Amino acid sequence: MGKRRKLKLAYISNDSIRRTTLRRRGDGLKKKLSEIKTLCGVDACAVIYDPEKPTPDVWPSEPEVSDVIKRVDTETATKRIMMNQKDFLNQCIEKAKKQERRMVEDNKEIRLKEAMFKCLEGGKMGDPDMNNKDRRELCEFVDKYLKNLYYHRDVTLKNPDFEIGESSSRHMVPSYVPVMAPPPPMAE
Repeated sequence: MGKRRKLKLAYISNDSIRRTTLRRRGDGLKKKLSEIKTLCGVDACAVIYDPEKPTPDVWPSEPEVSDVIKRVDTETATKRIMMNQKDFLNQCIEKAKKQERRMVEDNKEIRLKEAMFKCLEGGKMGDPDMNNKDRRELCEFVDKYLKNLYYHRDVTLKNPDFEIGESSSRHMVPSYVPVMAPPPPMAE
């Protein structure tokens, strides 16, 4: 059996070759559709518009093609999502609730970051408005924040391809990175 060469898909400029190719490929397509229809027991149809002919080439027949197209139209029409005012409002409410949850999470992260830096500046973790749950969340946030810093130190800064660009905080970057063991996780 010979090896097939790769076919270049491009417009065929020679008229006679193009008409022959259209006829052969169309016949091959109809044969494949017939095989699919017989083997799988499904409805299939094809409509091929040939610029040389006044009417399209229809397979298997016009009434069968019309039936398949009508069935496709009715099935897609019934599967369309029909929505009344109540469903629409429920969908809007769900979307707003998701947005609210996302904003609450963002605000929580901002609040925890502010509390972390406040503690680093010498503030106390025992603020009267913080309960044990808030302190636990703050400890978890600090642990996560430190892990990210250590990752940045160990991976990014030790990467030989990493270049420190010109920025306003360049003078803040030390010329060496001290090697320290990560602190143990904070207790609750």
